[in-house]
Amino acid sequence: MLNIHLENSKQTKFILIGEIHGIKENIEILKSIIQSYLKSKNNNKLILALEWPYQLTDEINKYIDNNLTQLKWQKWDFIKNNDGRISKEHILFLKWLKNINRNLLKNKKIKIQCFDVIEKKWNKRDKKMANILLKLKKRKNIQLVAIMGNFHASKMVFYFGGNKYIPLGSYFPLDTTISIKLEYCSGYFYNEYSKKIPSHKNINTIKKSKLQKNKKSEYDYIFLIKKAHSTKPLY
Repeated sequence: MLNIHLENSKQTKFILIGEIHGIKENIEILKSIIQSYLKSKNNNKLILALEWPYQLTDEINKYIDNNLTQLKWQKWDFIKNNDGRISKEHILFLKWLKNINRNLLKNKKIKIQCFDVIEKKWNKRDKKMANILLKLKKRKNIQLVAIMGNFHASKMVFYFGGNKYIPLGSYFPLDTTISIKLEYCSGYFYNEYSKKIPSHKNINTIKKSKLQKNKKSEYDYIFLIKKAHSTKPLY
């Protein structure tokens, strides 16, 4: 199990995780965060946010709350997307979460918030996605863990190809937000097909994983993971 242990995590309201889509270990990390939350004395309600179409939120919550027997994911237009954000492993993860919730009191049950929107322009899309998540600030006693593509989780504006990018993470309050970049040192990820990750310069310095504070300001932490395994497509 890949575990992330964060300093002062109880004082943190928002945890943003930047991933490479299509990697099994991304889901393993989410499981470890949930299990750590359940073992802690944290009384905040945990909301897990996924970079999936926001319209799916209600159906998924009914499913993991055990008010819906099966997800009708076969009818989702989202499954036609082939960038690795949804996979067989993700459907199994939601089933796992459903079983976790079954044994929790109502005020401790984990909720899902999907936050992807249709928007052609990158900056507009990130602002709209941020707004969906920031609406949760109004709720008391919550902790949000949101997983998304690496660039979206950055807390700082960046430039690429001469263009200015304003990421989702830059809209969040600095004092209550932690951003973590998942950085894989080798292995494979799924995006249309299984692709190889170039060997990382630090591959020989870690056994399995290593959490380190980031010297730059885009992310608070870099979580180095030695090897990635690609997810399996739904079809």
